[in-house]
Amino acid sequence: MKRLVMHAVVAFAALSLMLSVYAQAATTPPPNPEAAKKIDFPEKGRTVTLLIPFSAGGSADVFGRVQAAPLEKELGVRVLVVNNPSAGGQAGTAAAARAKPDGYTVVLVATGQFASYYLDKTRKATYTRKDFLPVAGFSTAPGLIAVRADSPYKNMKDFVEAAKANPEKVKIAVAGLKGAMHLTMLEMQNLLGTKFAIVIFDGGAPGTAALLGGHVDAQADLVSGMLPQIKSGAVRVLGIMAKEESHFLPGVPTFQAQGINLVYGNNRSWAVPAGTPKEIVEVLNRAFQKILTSPDVRAKATQLGDELRYYPPEEIASLWAELEPRVARQLALFESQ
Repeated sequence: MKRLVMHAVVAFAALSLMLSVYAQAATTPPPNPEAAKKIDFPEKGRTVTLLIPFSAGGSADVFGRVQAAPLEKELGVRVLVVNNPSAGGQAGTAAAARAKPDGYTVVLVATGQFASYYLDKTRKATYTRKDFLPVAGFSTAPGLIAVRADSPYKNMKDFVEAAKANPEKVKIAVAGLKGAMHLTMLEMQNLLGTKFAIVIFDGGAPGTAALLGGHVDAQADLVSGMLPQIKSGAVRVLGIMAKEESHFLPGVPTFQAQGINLVYGNNRSWAVPAGTPKEIVEVLNRAFQKILTSPDVRAKATQLGDELRYYPPEEIASLWAELEPRVARQLALFESQ
């Protein structure tokens, strides 16, 4: 009898243990392969390349380089800045689109040129915005129109009235055929019902030289591109294409305040090739977010004429998408000339 009782006790204990194991298995979540997956990025000894598809010394290049050293410190690996300005930035952007999507190639995207290049069928771009993933935005530089300090034009009203009275006689310098400012001036002409004599230069600096030399009447550029001449008093800004006045240009009214409903700002951001793992994008995003909110980095940028501000990837993606219809309309204006 005792032996039977012992067998029953052992059997009951075994059954209880089995039920406990099954219950624990039922309530324990299955292993998460993503949680177990560790991203070794960036790997020690590797180099992260910041590809800037514009000339060295330009405003995009300067503000990109301001971030290179702190990014190197943040990531713990070498960060190399490479310029590839061929074809107005198209070649460098195309090279970035072809790069291995591993996070080691990060390209600077300036929205002003970005959309116009792949939407313009004559340029035969090999990429679109879908070939890139935004990592972080870092600035929006508003456009402006400036004249020489001794110009008779004191404000946008004077300038526009002169253009309407003398169609295709008032000369305005812009950088690049079908570049951002060229297309924006076409949009402005259409908005105002007038025609300027738009003079196209290879970059902002040659246009400024032409303005200072009296070869053109005005220049359309970015605030950061003309800040040295503005500070020196060599030029006067008639208006800025922003929703609010710039603290770099106190007292200079916006276009909207002068009755011209035109807003333009060249947004700059960092991007990686499509297909880059999201974990790598997140590592880069956190690094850029940290340096872009650093008082030291922002102070350096401010001295150069731009105020760096962090934009999250989703905001940059929206800006890219929203810009396309506007650029398509601008290109249509160019074709209709």
